[in-house]
Parts: sequence; C-alpha cells; structure tokens
Amino acid sequence: FLLSMAVSPTKICLIFVLFYFITLVHCKENRIDVNNFPIIRSTSIDSGDVKNETLLNNLINMNLNFLRVYITQADVESQLTNVNTSLTVEYLRSTVDEWLEPYSKTLKFSFYDQMITDLVENNISPIIEIGEGTNWSLAKLPDGSLADPGNLGTSAYLAYQYRYSRAVVHRYKEYCPMFQIENELNEAYLEALSGIRSPRTLKTPWGDWDWLTELLSTLRLAVKDEDETLLVTQNVHTDIPEHIHQVLHLKGFYLDAVKDWDPILDVISFDGYPNYIVATPNYGSDIGNRTANIISVLSDKTKPVFCAETGYPTANNPMNQVYDIFNYTQQRQSDYFETVFDSILDNGGYGLQVFKTTPSNGVYPPPGGYTREDKKAAEKAEQMELSGNIFPSGIFFLTHLNYTLTHFNDVIAGSGNGWGIIDSEGNPMKSYYTLQKIYGKYSDLL
Repeated sequence: FLLSMAVSPTKICLIFVLFYFITLVHCKENRIDVNNFPIIRSTSIDSGDVKNETLLNNLINMNLNFLRVYITQADVESQLTNVNTSLTVEYLRSTVDEWLEPYSKTLKFSFYDQMITDLVENNISPIIEIGEGTNWSLAKLPDGSLADPGNLGTSAYLAYQYRYSRAVVHRYKEYCPMFQIENELNEAYLEALSGIRSPRTLKTPWGDWDWLTELLSTLRLAVKDEDETLLVTQNVHTDIPEHIHQVLHLKGFYLDAVKDWDPILDVISFDGYPNYIVATPNYGSDIGNRTANIISVLSDKTKPVFCAETGYPTANNPMNQVYDIFNYTQQRQSDYFETVFDSILDNGGYGLQVFKTTPSNGVYPPPGGYTREDKKAAEKAEQMELSGNIFPSGIFFLTHLNYTLTHFNDVIAGSGNGWGIIDSEGNPMKSYYTLQKIYGKYSDLL
C-alpha cells in the first residue's frame, strides 16, 4: 500500500512526527496551568444521569467550563473476579504494560464515553472523581460482600483502587485535565460510624489517618503514573466543627487535613453546606470565609483553592405554614448562590461546583410536619456550627436522644432530599438561570 502511494520512508517519519505534535498540542490544550488557574464554573450530576439528554442540554446552556463526573469502581466494575488479597500497588506499577489494556477492555465505559465526548465538543472539560470509598461506590466480591478495606485487607484495597483508577485515567486523560481523588476523606471515620463506609466498627481502617494518607497518595500515583501533567485535588469536608474533633480526639478537622495533605494535592478543593439545616439567614458568605481559612494554612498561598461542593436545598412546591427557618424557597436558593460565588472570589478562591444539576425531588417535611421542637433543634444545630462549640447544643441533643435519632433525623433527611437546581420534572429552577448569568460573566476567561 505504501509503495502504491509512493510514500518514502522520510515522508513516513514526517507523518509520524506531525501526528506526535498534533497529539501533544491536543493534550496540552486540555491541561490546566496552576499558575494561570481558571475560574471554575461547574456543577455535578449523579452517575445515573449520564444518559439523560435533556439534562445534558441544560448543562451545555449553563455557561460551564467544567463538570464533575463521578466514575466509581462500582460504575465500571460491579464485581471483582479472581480476587487476590496479596495484590500490591508496587506489583501493579511494575507490570502495568501487561495488565492495563486487557483489564481496561473489561470495564463498562460506553455511557461515559458518549457523555464526555458531548461535553468536550461543547467546550466543557470533565473533572472526574475516582477512588471514592463509600459503600455505593465499591465493587462487590464474588460472595456478594463489599470490596472494602475490611474484606480485602488494607493493602489489597489500595491495589484494587489503584488498578481501576489507573484504567479510568488512561481512558480519559486526553479530555480530563484534573481528577478528584476520593471524596471527603478527612471525615471518613465519621462516615464509617454513620454507616456509609465499611467496615462500620470503632477500629475501622477509615479511622487510621496514616492509612488514609497512604490511600490519597496511592490515588495520586494512579493519576501521575499515567501522565505527570494531570492535576489532582481532594474534596475536603468542612462542616464538622473543630471542637467535635477535639472532644473525640479525632483527626480530620478540615484545616488540619489541608496542612497534612497539601504536599499530595496540586489544587485544594472543599465542600460546605452552611444552610443544610436552616433555610435562613443566608450563610453563603461562610463559604468565602472557609476559602480564606484554607489559603491561610497552605505552604504556598498561591496554590489554587475552589469550592467543589455547595448547595442550598429547596422545595419543588411552596411549603405553606412552616416555620421560616424551614422555608426553603427557590428565591432563597438563588440568593445563596449569588452570595457564595462572590464570597469565594473575594477571598482569593477560584469559583465553585454546584451540588447539583440532577433532578431533585425537593425538600419534604417530616411525618406530621415541622414542630416547635424541630425549630428549637435546628436553632441548636445552627448555634453549634456557628460557635464551633458542641456545648450546650450537644447537651440538648443528648438529653433528647430518642427525638434526635428519630424525628430530627427525618427533618435532616427531608432537607437532604432537596439538593439540586433542576426540579423533578427536569425543569431548571430560578437558581439555574442565576448561575447561568453569573457563569456567563466569566465565559471569556480560561
């Protein structure tokens, strides 16, 4: 064929060189310079919505430059086979040429391939989250149990997370300039005790700070081993007061986590939900304060910081005759995001990812409706977060333990049902258009 085309060896070499430089330029166009970091105009969607075409159109029209995409182990590999509890990260790194391509072909990427292609064609780069260890994010073992660090062992868990994460990075590195490694890892112990990570024991590996740091370093390797120019970030949880960590002698307060993990991360990101339990007043400016707090503890004060998650729950329909403290409206949600975005930039941050643009079922009241005791409990929780002191609010919840674990838990669950800026019918809410306008102001920037 080459002879019939009269192509000389010299021309063949030139073609390969040209192809190399085209590929190189394409990759560089999809990289982020930490010294010229962009204003993040982003949101997130649930894994199950990657096939939702209506939602995709809403994303394209929102003036985004990034979108957080969750690709968990369970999403691409629902069950591990031929489990080897002696598998190590070191072995995988030394034999990557033998296993990466064959293994990648066994993973379920097709839905993500299409979505990421559609995003990139519309100038939206994915920020892919990998390595999350919550129960719904992990694959199953052949016996149906979770592939968690208790069942696999901590060393093998690192290996299997490295393997799948490396495969995700390998597939999408041309399109994704930054990967989020794990999620809210600094509060993994409390998450385990609450039942969303396993094993759920007092001695769970999720309470071993040195092992958590090793896990974060392992996920960094999964990214950097594939391409050193890719950036890594971690979504640090900021809502748990320092006093709770002190009383429980528990590592993980967000500023301590940032100081410990600063050398591992190229970019610092965090989440915060100051209006989770109370609808009013608007605490959006607190996200800016947390941005400033994080910057203050960094060794390099110029390292980019952005808010990877924040939200304000809202009801799909007006809730009549409720206490104002529980009256989550679309207008209040819109006002919250305006306040948040300005406060982040005013405090040296680089924008935000809204949680979230998945259709929301809306806030719902607890069985029987909101009560005076609910109002008092919400005020106590608000006082605890504002003061950073668990006393005397903690005493209220301990002396009303049955109420706290039952009815007030329903209050919190009802609020948590209302995240999102798209209603249950798929229609954008007021805050969608507010963010569209805010993001549009920065659409001419990187």
